[in-house]
Amino acid sequence: MVNGSRAYGQIICQMTEQVASQWQVDQPFTARASMQEISLGVMIQAVFGLSEGDRANRLKALLDDLLKVTASRFGLRWGFPILQKDWGAWSPGGQFNRRKTAN
Repeated sequence: MVNGSRAYGQIICQMTEQVASQWQVDQPFTARASMQEISLGVMIQAVFGLSEGDRANRLKALLDDLLKVTASRFGLRWGFPILQKDWGAWSPGGQFNRRKTAN
């Protein structure tokens, strides 16, 4: 397990360096967006074994889209069954279901 942990740590370091290299000196950045970028990159690489290419980019876009729904102000209340129901395209449940079944 030590080798697996070390490899996982290397992926985290590489993704963090990649994201941090895009930060500009004396320019603000959104910590949440950067942390999500790192998390998605690590997940795609460590869990799915993808690092670059069309499949990695498509998976990243799909996961990012799904996270936008669950992290919205309605997503924070996702524990409420009424918000999980598909009431149409604009409801949180409707948006989640459409994104979940897309492609």
